[in-house]
Amino acid sequence: MIMEVGTRQMLRTCNCYGTSIIHYAAKVGNTRALRVLVDKDPEIVQFKEAASYTALKLAALRGHRETLCYLLEVTEDVYTDPQISPFYGYNGADLLCHTITAGLYDVALYLVKMYPDLVTEVNISSKTGFQTLAAKPNAFQSGSKLGFWQQLIYSCELSSQSSLYSRILICGHLETYFSMH
Repeated sequence: MIMEVGTRQMLRTCNCYGTSIIHYAAKVGNTRALRVLVDKDPEIVQFKEAASYTALKLAALRGHRETLCYLLEVTEDVYTDPQISPFYGYNGADLLCHTITAGLYDVALYLVKMYPDLVTEVNISSKTGFQTLAAKPNAFQSGSKLGFWQQLIYSCELSSQSSLYSRILICGHLETYFSMH
């Protein structure tokens, strides 16, 4: 059905709530549909729904790793204007906070490495990424209430993850980032 849609305007059409097809695809984690949509209209990833959420932010909010990584690959960095850039100002802070809240710490670390100013930016709720992370005690081994066996398994899981690089490579598109650094 999407392949038959001929005009960009049809892809950009919103419902009465201001949500378009790309926002729905991001909300449900439909990366395959997003690829088709972005192939038809690459600029569609920059569009915000009525609540000022881009598809990128919605994927982070819902914790869809594959979708988020794909959208990070195709979303243009509009660094000239912090009000519309998805990676700076409160938009970038929102993205980082949603990524942390969803438990996608490797992607959050990637965002911080690419955009170091994000760690001090405040989001729409006046919170920083650090505050969001600090509010998640289970993100730290010392803050989790694991029994002896769970701690043992947890430590084995950590040692079996060879490095952040191999975890982030799950996102596929980030390979070029590591080849540059």
